[in-house]
Amino acid sequence: MIVWTTAISARPSDIGASEKRFNALYDKGDYAGALVEGQKLEAAVKARVGVNHPDYARVLSQLGNVYYRQFKHAEAEDFDQRALPIRQKTLGPSHPLVADSFFDIARVYKSEGKFAAAAELDKRALAIYEKVHGPNHPDVANALSNLAGDYHALGKHAEAAELDKRALAIREKAFGPSHPSVGASLFNIARVYKDQGNYAEAAELYKRARAIWEKKGGPNSTDVAFSHRGLGDVYRLQGKYTEAVELFQRARAIFEKELGPNHPQVGYCLKNLAEVYQAQGKYDEAAEFHQRALAIEEKVRGPNAPNVAASLNDLAVAYGSARKADLALAYSRRATAAVLAHAATGDAGSEKTGSAGGLVEQRADYFVLHVANLTAAGRAGLAPMPALGHEGFEIAQWAVQSSAGAAVQQMALRFASGDNALAKLVRENQDLAAAWRGQDKALVAALSKPQAQQNPAETERLRKQIAETETKLAASEARLDNEFPDYAALTKPKPLAVEDAQKLLRPDEALVFILPGDKESYVFALTRDAFDWQTISLGKQVLAEKVSAFRHGLDVDELNKSVAAGKPELFDLDRTQELYASLLGPADALIKDKRHLLIVPSGPLTALPFHLLVTQKFEGVAKDSSVFGRYRDAAWLIKRQAVTILPSVPSLKALRLSARADRRKAAHRLWRSSFPRGGEYCF
Repeated sequence: MIVWTTAISARPSDIGASEKRFNALYDKGDYAGALVEGQKLEAAVKARVGVNHPDYARVLSQLGNVYYRQFKHAEAEDFDQRALPIRQKTLGPSHPLVADSFFDIARVYKSEGKFAAAAELDKRALAIYEKVHGPNHPDVANALSNLAGDYHALGKHAEAAELDKRALAIREKAFGPSHPSVGASLFNIARVYKDQGNYAEAAELYKRARAIWEKKGGPNSTDVAFSHRGLGDVYRLQGKYTEAVELFQRARAIFEKELGPNHPQVGYCLKNLAEVYQAQGKYDEAAEFHQRALAIEEKVRGPNAPNVAASLNDLAVAYGSARKADLALAYSRRATAAVLAHAATGDAGSEKTGSAGGLVEQRADYFVLHVANLTAAGRAGLAPMPALGHEGFEIAQWAVQSSAGAAVQQMALRFASGDNALAKLVRENQDLAAAWRGQDKALVAALSKPQAQQNPAETERLRKQIAETETKLAASEARLDNEFPDYAALTKPKPLAVEDAQKLLRPDEALVFILPGDKESYVFALTRDAFDWQTISLGKQVLAEKVSAFRHGLDVDELNKSVAAGKPELFDLDRTQELYASLLGPADALIKDKRHLLIVPSGPLTALPFHLLVTQKFEGVAKDSSVFGRYRDAAWLIKRQAVTILPSVPSLKALRLSARADRRKAAHRLWRSSFPRGGEYCF
């Protein structure tokens, strides 16, 4: 309850009455009414205590909650961000209400798919609660659960499970084995087990959580509905479709009654049902449920939210499976556009945490599906193949952004090598990022240990280290952006259009970009004045097996073993020629006459030494029949063309920029050397 100590304009009794009306409206779910009353309350409190008082911060936080309940995330974050510094300044950085503000902002980030950013705030809140309450307080358990949810969303399942288990132990000790919060921990651990494929254990934990919640809130509580959904998903994954449908329908009925027909949880149940029908090959039924889920998501979250993109991609999958190429492509285009639009708002994830945090990286399969649906549209004659190929070339680059990103950054680092200011700042930035990752991993490991094994002093030391590193890293990144904008653009490249890539190619160069898909793969080939794209009937799993077999023939230790055993397993020329025919054969007419071949591999092909491919069958080529003659006279790709492997298509631009910079430096050195020592000249 707010304690009013200052007499300004509004009377304490008036403000107290306003707060009661606000709480009553909020508690019954009348958020529109609560917002109106909350705005009046904010004005009254502001007039009475000013804007730098914890009472005013509390009202801001309450308004943030109202906006969050209305799924107005931008407004919710604005009010939560305004409340945070007031609490930090007036209450101190380690006050529990500061932790509450961290939780509030993290909650908004999670709703927007910004799980890496949310994890940062949840860790800070956890540190405050442990400092204030000690390691075994229920608030600490809540903080552990929140952080575990972040890691679960980021795919860090092992870390999430350890945090949830620690939260479970605290809750069982504090409340007993039948408390609803114990059910929540059981539910969270079950979710991790499900994602790890431990279906039997997951099902058992879901049932235990459901029994606790049924006893506490009755069979029609929303908590019970959540357990129905979780258990139903386990049954779906086990192929128990009848049982799964029954549970999803029960969950949907509860959510519709308790939360309303347009609540996101209803949408999730519809998606679950669609997944069951999709698994059964009932694609029209699946699409119908996906459409209903999409309508709810768009209404609640807006057109570009991550969940909306997921529903759009689900529809692309359903219509593609039903061989409705026009609809499949239309929904793929909408799905990838939504991902890119959302990422452009700043949700690239945390570079410090690696690729798992970025929305584009997390949705790479959406972009691969988009390319597949472009191919299907071309086969169906829905649009000219060249236009589809130009679109596919750009979309494919988004699909491999995560795998190429680190390599591009490493190449940019080489371009910035030396002792100049850029090189020093780049090395500093990368060293700080590496230090942050190590410190963060150590902190997570420390927090995941049982209480008896924890070292509070070490944990606090790690937190201080992380805070110091974050401050230094932010300053370093700001300097890179401000002082070296060209380099900043290099390290965060965007896909090149076909025309732009062609302008970067020299007359004697050809570029080939290969994107492996699930069932087939896609080859894009271009020269300065020509472009082509083809499909090959090898998916990434088959390609991985072929690359592994190819490399087996290059393993000297394995060769020596086979020779010693009297059964030498030599490098297979026929195999390597077949691989060339599969991968580069479709583009052979376009690339064979160029002196320099630039190749952009991705997925399992990054492990393939392309220069050792053989371009022609061996028969009739060898001058003699000896083993030496066969290998000497084979049509190795490297004998026909110079081969350069690039980490990504945009890295071609980095290569050209670096070459120009090197030429400018060389010209400058030559110019300087042509004048007497001590002369003062300028360009």
